[in-house]
Amino acid sequence: DDEAGWPATYCCSSCVPTINFLFSSPPLWGRLPFCAMGFAIGIIFEILATMVGTAGKQLVSHSGRAETLRAARLFKYSGLFITTVIGPVLDLAAYSFAPQGIIAPLVGLDIVWNTFTAPFTLGEHLTRRHILGSGMVFVGAASSSVFGPHDEEEASLERMQQIFLSWRFVAYILTFGSLLIVSLTTIASSPCNGNKARGVALGATAGGIAGNMFFVSAGGSLIRHTVSTGDYSAWASWLPYTVVCCAIMVAVSNIPFMTKGLQEYEALFMVTLFEGSHIVV
Repeated sequence: DDEAGWPATYCCSSCVPTINFLFSSPPLWGRLPFCAMGFAIGIIFEILATMVGTAGKQLVSHSGRAETLRAARLFKYSGLFITTVIGPVLDLAAYSFAPQGIIAPLVGLDIVWNTFTAPFTLGEHLTRRHILGSGMVFVGAASSSVFGPHDEEEASLERMQQIFLSWRFVAYILTFGSLLIVSLTTIASSPCNGNKARGVALGATAGGIAGNMFFVSAGGSLIRHTVSTGDYSAWASWLPYTVVCCAIMVAVSNIPFMTKGLQEYEALFMVTLFEGSHIVV
C-alpha cells in the first residue's frame, strides 16, 4: 500500500528521498518528509533566536554606558528579559525540531548580526582584528554545520539513558567542571579594570555554560515526541525531569557572567568570545 507505506521510502537518518518517493503520486512537493519540514522550522526558530539574542545583549551592553541610573536599569532589564525569556523559548523550539548538530552552529549568526550592528547601535569601532576573529568563529561554525552529523535518533527514555547515564558523560562533566573552576578563579582574582584575562574568563564561562545545549535538545525532543505520540511512559522516570531542570539552569546561569562581560567590555569582543565558546562546548 503506497499511501500507507510511503514514509518508508526515504531514509529517516538523512531525509534523502528515494527514486520511488520522487516519482510517487502525489508529487514530492505535496509530501515533504516531516523531518525535512522539522529541520526548516528549527532553523527558522534559531535564526530568530540569534537576532533576538543580539538585540538583548546589545541592550545589556548599552546599560553600562547609560548616562542615568534609570536609563541603565531600563536597558539592562529589557535586555535580560529578552535573553533569559524570549531567547531560550526560541532555542527550545529550535532544538525540538532539528538536531543539535545543525542548530548549534547557527549560533554563529549572532556574531554576524553583532559585528554589523554594534558600530551603529553602540558606537564601537570595528577593527581588522574584530573582523578576522568574528570571521574565523563564523567559518568554524558554518563548517561544523556542513560536515557535522545531520541525523537525530528518535527521542526516548532509552536514548536519554544512553547519553546521560554513561561514563562518557561523567568524564565530560568532570572535565567541564574543572575548567569552570579555573575560569571562576580567574574572574574572582582579576581586577575590574578592563583586564583581558578577566574578559576572556567571563566570556568563556558564559559561553561554556550556555553551550551545554544537549540538555535543551534532549528535553525538547522528548517533550515534542510525547505530545505528538501521546506516550507519557518516559515521564515515569526521574531522568527526563532532571534533564529539563538542567536545561533551565543552563539557560539562566550563564546570564550573570554574560551581563558582567557586556557591561565591562565591548560587545564586539564579548559576543564573539561568548559565541565561540558556546559552539566549542
